[in-house]
Amino acid sequence: MVDHDSKSQLKAQALVQKLFDAKDQLRETKGALRAYKVTSEKMEELKKARKEFSDQINEEKEKVEAEFQKDPAYIKLREEALDAQEKIALAKQDLRVVLKEQAMKEGFVEIQVEVNGMPVKLQSQAKVALYFNGKDEK
Repeated sequence: MVDHDSKSQLKAQALVQKLFDAKDQLRETKGALRAYKVTSEKMEELKKARKEFSDQINEEKEKVEAEFQKDPAYIKLREEALDAQEKIALAKQDLRVVLKEQAMKEGFVEIQVEVNGMPVKLQSQAKVALYFNGKDEK
């Protein structure tokens, strides 16, 4: 008689094998598709012209941005933007910590709050992730 854990392990092994086989098939198919690369002399000329044009745009952008760097008002605004981004990141991190414990217990959390007179629904769940040899499988 096979116990429940062994059945789950056998099913998991079969599914992982199926997944790896499909990935191998996809890799082979993509390799075969590379033979059908779309290209022509005209297209190569256009790509070269696009690159030159793009380089000119980037040079002009850098020139204009260098002028901005001399403006004290611009510098102040950049610092304010960076400060706001840091505050946002910290608030998100703190919110995740608050919701994490409850989500781990319940699996899914939904909380209604009001901010600036507007209702906001917060939702969080315990994440189920798949790892192969420690690497996250997406």
